[in-house]
Amino acid sequence: MLAQKLRRADLGHVVYLDFAMTAAERERAAAMRAHPSAQTRVQDVEPEPFELAVWEITEGLAQLLISKQKDYGPHAIANAPGGALNGVNVRIHDKISRIRQLTSTFAMPNHEAIEDSYRDLANYAIIALLILADEWPTS
Repeated sequence: MLAQKLRRADLGHVVYLDFAMTAAERERAAAMRAHPSAQTRVQDVEPEPFELAVWEITEGLAQLLISKQKDYGPHAIANAPGGALNGVNVRIHDKISRIRQLTSTFAMPNHEAIEDSYRDLANYAIIALLILADEWPTS
């Protein structure tokens, strides 16, 4: 569960939330807090309910993706015919087809809730971004 108050550091034009920062970004923010300048503000903020909901959903997506990657490994996507990006694109296409089928017929799925389909779709998009950034493991 996310804290009710988040420490927010406005660094230039980008707003970082502490729990989303890398170690280097946290060090930079700490150094800037120690030597405040006109361009840096640090404040306690009450997150909006929407912000909390977004962070809770994305945190759940991250946990699910990491767990599934540990269970299944990267090989099915990394070694897909046509390459990793093609492999994830096929999965995205299949998932969208399933979602369309469920939402057009208003059928109650027997094996996977519609929310699970959307979670999988979001995580496939994250996998595609990891592939494009050359961060998807190959072994």
